[in-house]
Amino acid sequence: MGRFIVAILVVVGLAYLGIRGYGWFKQGGEGAAQAGGWVEEARALRSEGKTAEATALLEKAANQTKDGAAAVNALMLLAETAQESGDTEAALAFLKRAKDDFPLSLIHI
Repeated sequence: MGRFIVAILVVVGLAYLGIRGYGWFKQGGEGAAQAGGWVEEARALRSEGKTAEATALLEKAANQTKDGAAAVNALMLLAETAQESGDTEAALAFLKRAKDDFPLSLIHI
C-alpha cells in the first residue's frame, strides 16, 4: 500500500511539473513575439525622434524576454541610440551585454 501511495504522488508530481513546464514554454513564445513587437515599435519611435519612449521600450524588450534574437536587437538599438547621444560608455556596455548574455544569438547578426 505504501508503494502505491508513493507511485501516485510521483505521477501527480510529474503531471504538475509537466503542466508548469508547458505554461513556461508557452509564455516564452508569447514573450518573444511581444519583445519583437516592442523592438519594431521602438524603431518607429526612433524614426519620429521620440528617443526616450523608444529607449524605454528597448530596455523592456532587452530585460523581459528569453528570446535571444529580440534581446540582441533591442541591445543593439540601445547601443546605437546611446552612441548617437554621445554616450560611448553606455553604447559599449549594451554591446558587451549582448555579447556576454546572448553569445549564440550574435552568430546570426
